[in-house]
Amino acid sequence: MGKAHILAFVIALLIIIILLVPIIPVESIKIVEVPVETFTEKTITEKVIRTITTTKVERATWDVTWYAITGEGKFGGELGKTKFPAIFTYDWGYGNVWKDYKDFIGFEAYTTIYVPRDGPVNFYIRSDDGCRLYVDGKLVIDLWGRLFYPQEESKTVYLTKGFHRLRLIWYEWRGAAYIRFNVDFDVVEWTTTTSIVTTTYEQKITTVPTIITVTETKTLTEFVNLLQYLTRK
Repeated sequence: MGKAHILAFVIALLIIIILLVPIIPVESIKIVEVPVETFTEKTITEKVIRTITTTKVERATWDVTWYAITGEGKFGGELGKTKFPAIFTYDWGYGNVWKDYKDFIGFEAYTTIYVPRDGPVNFYIRSDDGCRLYVDGKLVIDLWGRLFYPQEESKTVYLTKGFHRLRLIWYEWRGAAYIRFNVDFDVVEWTTTTSIVTTTYEQKITTVPTIITVTETKTLTEFVNLLQYLTRK
């Protein structure tokens, strides 16, 4: 086949392709697919648990209720309420004990102590007139009765670790009035710790990696345009 025949064949092929271009759909021809990593923002909800711990120093105080004395050592009507510190001394002498009461006056008092260890606890009372001390409902010191001068007594009690309830009753019949109470210092002050757990839900924005596929393409139209360009050479 001569050069003229080859040239004529190429020209005929190009003419056929050019004539078919209007009816051939222009579709993408996949050449290569390339994975590409990108980053997108995403809102997520997280469960957050927090523990709040508080520490408080507690100190024992006496809750005191005053009464009129209707007979020797006998409590009558209630007169009022007040508080005493954990360890106290009151020397009223011949003066007023409670408001306008100098004689025929008494009180009943309660408090709670905390023993930090199993072991002995020392109690001391000095009183004029009568006085009684109870520990967890048990009579420990008994100075009840009309006293002509202050009487004192101490007692050591074995207590287990933890809280214990004290009850103290006292009265003044006539004359000078006095009361003193003492106990080991380490049982009238303690520290308590409280923990509160809270749960909240918080929203956060985070970056999430994403893989996408990028496709490089050539169109049939581009190929035909190339052949048309060659035929004009």
